[in-house]
Amino acid sequence: MDLIPFSLRDRKTFQEYLKNSPRSLSNYSFENNFIWGSLFELRRAVVNNRLCIFFQDEVGIFMNLPPLGGLDKKAVGACFEAMEEINHNKDISRIENIEEGDLGFFKKNGFKVYEKAKEYIVTTANIAFLSGERFKHKRSLYNHFVKNYMVPEGCKARAARFRDYQSQDREAVMELYQKWMKGRMEKNSDPIYQAMLVDSFKVLSLMLAHSEELELTIKVVECEGRMIALSSGFPISERLFCVNFEIADLEFRGVSQFVFSEFAKTLASYRELNIMDDSGIENIRKTKLSYRPSRVIASYTALLA
Repeated sequence: MDLIPFSLRDRKTFQEYLKNSPRSLSNYSFENNFIWGSLFELRRAVVNNRLCIFFQDEVGIFMNLPPLGGLDKKAVGACFEAMEEINHNKDISRIENIEEGDLGFFKKNGFKVYEKAKEYIVTTANIAFLSGERFKHKRSLYNHFVKNYMVPEGCKARAARFRDYQSQDREAVMELYQKWMKGRMEKNSDPIYQAMLVDSFKVLSLMLAHSEELELTIKVVECEGRMIALSSGFPISERLFCVNFEIADLEFRGVSQFVFSEFAKTLASYRELNIMDDSGIENIRKTKLSYRPSRVIASYTALLA
């Protein structure tokens, strides 16, 4: 199999192969594949009229999602052959981010399958308005931020602003992430979690560098001359939008709830928001659940038996 680089030029091709099979997992989007190019070499091939995308690093090569254009035994078989030529290790050669509706194909064809993660889907209107008893605490934090920072007494010129991200904000956003990351690392010493934070820094950097070409939706909050929050994302389908980054300076009480809610207000045309997985971290899982998901979607990984 001839593997060639996967780049921004492949965006239209990716979307063409995907358009007839709408999905819910965040990886079924060009944007969420491209930005991982900060950590992996991305490759592609067309096999039996299916688009196959591969991620490779020093450990080996794998597929971040099944072939696009419909599951096909010949294409999947060829992909595993190509991966094994490089890996020579069945535990590395794999297809990730398989949705539940496709499990039957992999089980029927003799692959080992296991659950990898769960992604959380919330109702956009719930986040936008934080209505009802379920969101009482988050609404209180939102209101605290508005009262204390949107129009600070005697300091209106320096009040917090929610606005579109601009390219000149990049350095300030990266500094915000580093501050946010430092706080997270101080609270959680787990080496895997800390490595994930470092990886996300690299992913964010690449994403911001190409935000215009990717046509991402990015909003920021600035206050007192400082960047204090960011929310970003991209569509998965006409009804579902993925929020892939949300970072905030927690010195400003309520800013997390404020930026998420305001971001959701700008996304009213989407019925739901995918707020991604919890990375296996209990505190992240609790935070995701606190936004009362309307559904939770499992993703699966397939390996050679």
